[in-house]
Amino acid sequence: IVIPMSKLNNVIGISKINNELVVEAESGITVYALSEWLHNKGYALFGLPHMGFRDVTIGGSIATGSHGSTTKHAGVISNIVKAIEFVDGQGNVHYLERYNSDQDVFKALSASLGMLGIITNIKLKIQKQFNLAVNITYHHDSEIIENQGLISSVKGCDYGQLNWFPSIGKFMKTCGIKTTKNSFRGANNELLNPKIPNFIVKPFKKILQ
Repeated sequence: IVIPMSKLNNVIGISKINNELVVEAESGITVYALSEWLHNKGYALFGLPHMGFRDVTIGGSIATGSHGSTTKHAGVISNIVKAIEFVDGQGNVHYLERYNSDQDVFKALSASLGMLGIITNIKLKIQKQFNLAVNITYHHDSEIIENQGLISSVKGCDYGQLNWFPSIGKFMKTCGIKTTKNSFRGANNELLNPKIPNFIVKPFKKILQ
């Protein structure tokens, strides 16, 4: 049975659980919409759990254990869940908080694949917003298996991502480091900039972004 959750898309507000700052939101809100709401108040989700696709719902990303790209911070969104409200198979409503619940039960609910009831509300740990200074470099793919491999390649990065292009034997490393500097005016998120006509590039880049 498929139950659309798109109308459960509200942010309830910011509060504290066990002295940790959390945002409470309904499970149908998208990662993008929640992030924008937090951005306007100077906050962000704790760690770096943002996945590459911004239109997934918070409930869906938690159910599937979605993750960002970091080895230094909380990168799996399920790990920053501090409370869950859900409806079980008999229609009963339950509310559990991580710090005073059975940890195996809470972990199961935090990555349930949608098989342990319908999650309606979620409380996620948040932090003050910060900027990243991002540097993009290109390397020969032999480096992936040298010097302790993938983890070594991004160990100095707060945010680290590798995009591998096996047909040309290279990979692109994106390394973001937390900074107190202001963001650049007009900065844009550009993954691709190939030397082909703009009428082809722009629509594809728009889809990716």
